[in-house]
Amino acid sequence: SDNAIINLAIHELKTNVKFLEKAIPGLVLPPNFSKLGDLSFKGKFDGFFTDFVTYGTVNTNLGDLDLDVRMNLQNGKEKASYSGGIKMFGFDLGAWTDNKKFGKLSSNFQVRNGIGFTAEKAEADLGGEVLSINYNGYTYKNIILNGVFKKNIIDGTVSGSDPNADFYFKGRVDFANETPTYNFLSDIKNIDLFKLNLTSKPLNVSGNLDINLQTKNFKTLIGTSQIRKLKFSNNEKVLFFIDSISLRAQQNGNNKI
Repeated sequence: SDNAIINLAIHELKTNVKFLEKAIPGLVLPPNFSKLGDLSFKGKFDGFFTDFVTYGTVNTNLGDLDLDVRMNLQNGKEKASYSGGIKMFGFDLGAWTDNKKFGKLSSNFQVRNGIGFTAEKAEADLGGEVLSINYNGYTYKNIILNGVFKKNIIDGTVSGSDPNADFYFKGRVDFANETPTYNFLSDIKNIDLFKLNLTSKPLNVSGNLDINLQTKNFKTLIGTSQIRKLKFSNNEKVLFFIDSISLRAQQNGNNKI
């Protein structure tokens, strides 16, 4: 019964996503969750089938997770609420995303005020740290993310203190209106594209960007962009430098300026 209170201390529970979706009313997970394969859980489960707290360790085919999650599914998948922490250890992000450029991910994230499991309704506050992530043969470390994700709006910050990727980025993308808006602010102290395996020759980038645009398809742009102290260099010399430049695109009748 959905109204039965359950208090379990689980030494080992083996299951899979298909069984969980059948056992927990209202739980419908995206298709790539099936890639997790057989799940082995050790921890505690307290509450009802549709309103519960669970914490413990999950072993999957793609990596291990530590969970401390509160979830309420009583109002269906569109209004389901959730919050808590998720830690990942050596999670195979390449297999999860079907992108071979990605490797293993280790992270520690907190989800707050989560609502809904559908793309149209889902929203949540997300914060945490990527301890390490491999992309294109390079392992990035110490990346901090904080953001708000809700229908039509993504608003957040990303900062990196990796020796070869030292930057701060703040962005907001808003699809709520007919013409989407994009607001990006970045402070790039140093990005070594060569050591990140993104270029075939030594190339470093630094500078500040402030971009505010409205566009439907990036063919027609309205807004402003400011570039300051933008520098491209290699190990020997400065290849390109802009002290300051401001750009404006606006519409005057049917003409774009």
